Amino acid sequence: MANWEHLVLLTKGAPLWNEWRGRYQIQPDLSGINLTKLDLSGFDLSHTNFTRTDLSLTNLYQCQLELANMTRTNLIGAQLAGANLSWVTLIGARLIGTRLMAANLSGSALLGANLTYADLVEANLTGADLSRTDCTDALFIGANLKQAQMADANFHRANLERTDLRRTNARSANFTNATLLQAYVEQANFKNAILINTKFDRDQVRILGFDAAQQGALVTGTCDDDGADICFGDFEFSDSEADETAAHIGTTSELAIG
Repeated sequence: MANWEHLVLLTKGAPLWNEWRGRYQIQPDLSGINLTKLDLSGFDLSHTNFTRTDLSLTNLYQCQLELANMTRTNLIGAQLAGANLSWVTLIGARLIGTRLMAANLSGSALLGANLTYADLVEANLTGADLSRTDCTDALFIGANLKQAQMADANFHRANLERTDLRRTNARSANFTNATLLQAYVEQANFKNAILINTKFDRDQVRILGFDAAQQGALVTGTCDDDGADICFGDFEFSDSEADETAAHIGTTSELAIG
C-alpha cells in the first residue's frame, strides 16, 4: 500500500516534491491508490511504485518516470506525451486511449498490456517488450520499435506507418488490417505472423512478403498504398526462390501479398 507521507508531499506540488527527490535517495510508494485526473506534469516520479494505482485521465506530460513500477496500473486516457518511461514495468497495465506521443519507452516491459486506441506517434520503444499486448487501433506512426519483442501481440487495424521494425521479433503477431506503409522491416522476425489485408509498400514485398512466407506467416489479401492487390507474380524471383516459396505457401499465383 501507499506511503501516506509520500502522498501528502505529492499534493504540495512539483517544486517541493522534486526538491525532496533530489535531496533524498527514496523510492516513493504510491501504489494502490486513486490519483485520477491529477496534474502531475513536471514531477520527478522515477523509481516510484505505482502498482495497481488509478492514474486514469491524469496529466503526466513530460514526467520523469524511468524505472517506475506501473504493474497493472490504470492509465486509461492519461496524458504521457513526451514522458520518460524508459525501463518502466507496465506489465498488464491499462493504456486504452493513452497519449504517449514522443514518449520514451525504451527498454520498458509492457507484457500483456492493453494499448487499444493508444497514441504512440513518434514514440521510442527501442528494445521494449510488447509481447501479448493488445494494440488494436493503436497509432505507432513514426515510432521506433527497433529490436522490440512483439511476439503474440495483436496489432489489428493498428497504424505502423513509417515505424522502425528492424530486428523486431513479431513472431505469431497479428497484423490483420494493419498499415505498415514505409515501415523498415529488415531482419524482422515474422514467423507464424498473421498478415491478412495488411498494407505494405511494393518495395517491402521481397523483404516482408517473401521472407514472411518462408517463416510460415499467413500472408494474404494485402495491398499497397494505392489500394491495388500485389501478387508474387508481379515480381521476378529466381527459380530457387520460387520453389522455396511454393513449398511454404503453395503456388505463387494463389497468394496476394503486399
